[in-house]
Amino acid sequence: MTGPSPESEEEYLAISRWRETERTLMISAIHEMIEEARKKAKSNRAPANQRVRWTRLAGQLI
Repeated sequence: MTGPSPESEEEYLAISRWRETERTLMISAIHEMIEEARKKAKSNRAPANQRVRWTRLAGQLI
């Protein structure tokens, strides 16, 4: 029985690296959204009902 061909192994590694970078980008974007929601939830300028919505969103994102 032979192992995987070098071409398919290269393709697998390329896809694996791409997934890793995409995962990293998604995680950083979610962190940014959480921080923004937290800032808006703590803002004194926002009306109380808006602060409640931002607090709920931050909780859902976490």
